[in-house]
Amino acid sequence: MTAEAAPARAAPLPGTGISIGGVEVTYGVGSGEPVHALAPVSLEIPQGSFVSLVGPSGCGKSTLLKVLADLMPPTRGHVRIGDTGPDVLRRAGRIGLVFQQANLMPWLDIESNVRLLEDLVAAKGGGAKRQDVGALLEVVGLKGFERKLPHQLSGGMQQRAALARALVLDPAILLMDEPFAALDEITRDRMAFELMRIWQHYRKTVVFVTHSLSEAVLLSDRVVLMTARPGRIHKVYDVDLPRPRTHETRLSDGFIRLVGEINRDLYKVMA
Repeated sequence: MTAEAAPARAAPLPGTGISIGGVEVTYGVGSGEPVHALAPVSLEIPQGSFVSLVGPSGCGKSTLLKVLADLMPPTRGHVRIGDTGPDVLRRAGRIGLVFQQANLMPWLDIESNVRLLEDLVAAKGGGAKRQDVGALLEVVGLKGFERKLPHQLSGGMQQRAALARALVLDPAILLMDEPFAALDEITRDRMAFELMRIWQHYRKTVVFVTHSLSEAVLLSDRVVLMTARPGRIHKVYDVDLPRPRTHETRLSDGFIRLVGEINRDLYKVMA
């Protein structure tokens, strides 16, 4: 299925918006040279929306994602996801994570890799809602590849499996840290449209880190530009482009104008 033929947008799940209030992160507190990675960051991310974080290397994009995932505590400030904290959702397996590398277990077939988190939560007695794995693999375009090992799949297909694994426990939010950075340009382009199709199907709240401004504008409802370290929010851009987006979207005046505006502002925050 192509992005042009994507299913109609589903209703977002209730209570899955993200509220970030005054989050700061300082590494090495108590040491001789602490690093102030994030200045106070405050941001409201509506439920069911797709938001991209962009900015200079080292500006704290990935650090903020780790705070949202409860992989790192903030030095100051708070995060709320719906009516609870990220620690509660992480323990329940309700935060989906996708990284630059697919990180699939090489000795497990694709279906077993996708079921991995489901099995781990079940082993701990968790009762989180689960997606039908067969239907999920079909949505991400891996039907027929269930018994293949990771090395038998292309890089793009491995990332689809990683995305399916992140979705299998029906997460409240989906956090993606440069998931296409390791792919060649053609595969990366294809995966962007695949991700849009999958997002429109499941309508998760997505926070997406990327260095590509055009990718951010193509995918997102809003793009958040961060400053150089210590990272803070310089500006938030609303992406007022109709969905579903196509290859022609990138040729539109609105797309070109917005990418140019963010690019100019990026050079300002880097100066």
